[in-house]
Amino acid sequence: MRPALTVLALTLGAGAPISATAQDARPAQSAPARPQSHQDREEERRQRAYRQFLDHVQAAFRARDREAVIASVRFPLRVNGEGGTTFVRTPAELRARFDRVFSADVVRATLAQDRDSIFSRDQGAMVGSGQMWFDRGCADAACTAYTPVRIIAINHMGRGAAR
Repeated sequence: MRPALTVLALTLGAGAPISATAQDARPAQSAPARPQSHQDREEERRQRAYRQFLDHVQAAFRARDREAVIASVRFPLRVNGEGGTTFVRTPAELRARFDRVFSADVVRATLAQDRDSIFSRDQGAMVGSGQMWFDRGCADAACTAYTPVRIIAINHMGRGAAR
């Protein structure tokens, strides 16, 4: 073979063996999907519960339904601010402090949170930069069942942080 033909043959073959058949050119079959583990299924359920809960709280804030927001809290509610940490122990106490606890920054971060981009970890899920955290709790000692998702902490992130 002359040198010019050798280059042409390598270019046309693109480095593939010349004996390749049409059968070899078929797309590869993808591997069968790995069955979901118990942990995968549980994480999927947890994320679905977080998305549904966020939808509920966002709707309550949009409707200015304080009672629906208060019903979404697990007491005592931890409130962190510049002055330290306090706990709101009852729904009545939260009613009296509602605007300070659920400040404009907390409400804004909650309403801006995309339901499909919720950050979560072992301690729960958060909105915004951590202004509000929520989680479900264990319903029994073995944690084989869960309580509904509830707001567990509020973090005020700057000047004018409520106490």
